[in-house]
Amino acid sequence: MEIGAALDGPDAKAALARVWPAVAKDTIDFAIMERARDVAVIPAGGLGWSDVGSWASLLDVLAPDEHGNVVLNGDHLSIDTTGSLIHSDRLVATIGVDDLIIIDTDDALLVCSRDRSQEVRAIVEELQRRGARHR
Repeated sequence: MEIGAALDGPDAKAALARVWPAVAKDTIDFAIMERARDVAVIPAGGLGWSDVGSWASLLDVLAPDEHGNVVLNGDHLSIDTTGSLIHSDRLVATIGVDDLIIIDTDDALLVCSRDRSQEVRAIVEELQRRGARHR
């Protein structure tokens, strides 16, 4: 609630930094659904489902270009690059690479193989151990 109250104001980042580390890391089915009393289920045939749990899973739900690449923000200059996800606010140029995840933020650059994108959690945990700031 504190984060929500500060969301549109100048203290949003400070509230997030202060509150987020203490938030319990439970899945929605455990934290909410198992404790809910009045729950209804509505069939949604043909709706499809993807549990977007890694950067690579975005390649399954977002429309790729003709080479199977998905670019979020920024611009991608590609020579012989396929099956990659690129997220950056600036130009990213790639040559002859396949199945990469490239995530460029203000404070970090992540480059990993698409098939190892589930391991990003290990990087986050190491940054936390070191006391480094990250998003």
